[in-house]
Amino acid sequence: MNTYLVTGGTSGIGLGIVKKLLSISGSRIISISRDQKRIIDAQNILGINRERVEFFTGDISKPEIIDQLVQEISSKYTSIYGLINCAGIIFPGGIEECSLKSWNITMNVNVNGAFIVTKAFLSLLKKNNPPASIVNISSVCSLRGGTSISYSISKAATDMFTKCLAVELAKYRIRVNAVNPGVVVSNLQMAAGIVSSQEEYDAFLDRMKSLHPFGRIGTPEEIANAVVFLLSEESSWTTGAILSVDGGRAI
Repeated sequence: MNTYLVTGGTSGIGLGIVKKLLSISGSRIISISRDQKRIIDAQNILGINRERVEFFTGDISKPEIIDQLVQEISSKYTSIYGLINCAGIIFPGGIEECSLKSWNITMNVNVNGAFIVTKAFLSLLKKNNPPASIVNISSVCSLRGGTSISYSISKAATDMFTKCLAVELAKYRIRVNAVNPGVVVSNLQMAAGIVSSQEEYDAFLDRMKSLHPFGRIGTPEEIANAVVFLLSEESSWTTGAILSVDGGRAI
């Protein structure tokens, strides 16, 4: 039985990853997220499958909270096979619009959060046999400038975090890779207040279609497929990869 830990697993891409992991026979999933309402919503969406998912509430940017969760999770699970750092946040605007507060929040969640969680759960990852795997959810914005300076730079840092970990953890045979989505149907922009209504969100998605050579927006399931591949033994000689899953947006 393989155990997977997903941050931000209650909505959008994260929930899509949880659903895909549940299709793996015998898998169990640990989810860490901040919003209790989203946890309830995710449980309702998963239905009977929620019995194989254990939801924990916590802010991944707070080391003291993650340390407490490590103690609780370690008492129930002897090892972790896969870690997916998916939790993320975005604030719109370039250097003239981005406040220092927004900048710091973005870095704390998108960069520090992944560092804190990975470092805290590394001992459980090292205990797994066969060797564990880490997948970081980055973004096409790490490869080309977007409309959010803080988000783009945080995701560029995520890519380098992936490469540094891949080199360092190779001695444990722990593989570390990143998936860089294009625009995906999720609640990221709604949650960030970039759009304030479903109509605005639909219009945003429609505008984004033309920026992807495939002419459409991606789905959480398509990102989840890539994540599961990188977690599996089918990618056993792949580490340090930055995999674009973006309908050609990065070209």
